[in-house]
Amino acid sequence: MEKGNLGPVIHMDWWSKSVRYSTFNRQGIDIFCASFVNPRAKANIIFVTGWNESFLKYAELIKTLFEAGFSIFTYDHQSQ
Repeated sequence: MEKGNLGPVIHMDWWSKSVRYSTFNRQGIDIFCASFVNPRAKANIIFVTGWNESFLKYAELIKTLFEAGFSIFTYDHQSQ
């Protein structure tokens, strides 16, 4: 994921402080992952988006879940 290209992310400060990006390679394609680890998490959520939707589309929901006490782990599908 290119730095500065966060698309629909509204809360840029929160996002940049909270996100940890990683990638893995599947069939020659880099798959982007994001984790938001809440140090006081009451549970973990694995957030799976639609086939052609980036997790960035759900930035507001991710922030809301984080603030409600969850850690969130998500990734973009190979189609992104």
